[in-house]
Amino acid sequence: MTNKTIRTDFGSVAEVAALPKSGSTKKNQELWESVSSPDRSGSGWTEWWGPNKEVVSDVLNYSDNGWVWGAEKIEKLADQISIPVLETVKRKLTRGPEGDYLDIHQVYRGNISNAWTKKRRTSTRGPKRFQLVTKLGANCGTSGEKLFWRGVACLALAKAIIEAGHAVEIIAYSTTKSCFITGNQDHEMVTINVKPFNMALDMESLATTTCLSGFYRYYLFLARLQHGLDVSQGFGRDGHDVPEIESGSAKQIVVPGEIQSKLEVEEYLKNITEDL
Repeated sequence: MTNKTIRTDFGSVAEVAALPKSGSTKKNQELWESVSSPDRSGSGWTEWWGPNKEVVSDVLNYSDNGWVWGAEKIEKLADQISIPVLETVKRKLTRGPEGDYLDIHQVYRGNISNAWTKKRRTSTRGPKRFQLVTKLGANCGTSGEKLFWRGVACLALAKAIIEAGHAVEIIAYSTTKSCFITGNQDHEMVTINVKPFNMALDMESLATTTCLSGFYRYYLFLARLQHGLDVSQGFGRDGHDVPEIESGSAKQIVVPGEIQSKLEVEEYLKNITEDL
């Protein structure tokens, strides 16, 4: 029997946070009340909701108002790694005897040869669009520290691309196997647009979605309960498939979900930037 995949694409983190706080069936409602309990923990694991013994209310607060600690953490970790510098395609301001704007103060000083300014691109390459695709969640027992390195890899790559003058979009995804109690063991795929091309890079939003275990365990569990199908007690198993995501004219780059250390981040960045 062919497995059926149920897919949901969220246009923003705010759309995820606005999900109805209930299950779509009686069984799902009972399951949700158990999972979203304020004192819920995974087999006594203190990092069930977050790396600092967070509770449900913390997850809700970070999702609505930003996770300052998480943003500072990924920035601090990013500062510890060697980030490749890409060739810039930004226009630089130059001075000369001709240009687009006249600096009258240079004229008064008699410096006519440098009185005009204009912006020109020093690189022969023009700006491009890049779509970064990064995974959400992990197998139960993955530490918060390991989740952070995945966020660091995404942040470091995004910053390097933006600083070089290119546009970046960040899409987070989740794939789950056997998460519904049905005859064909339905799978689920979810994508969230964490950073559109026309928005600035929001460090707190990136940290909340990619590095906070509670975001996945609260909101993506909740999304799984909305399809009208009874969800299995364990909410399914982590999948490894990367969903097909429309990238348009952008070059798509997948941030590997298994990145879990500083060394792996640096190796990934070194390899990926050689092809940009």
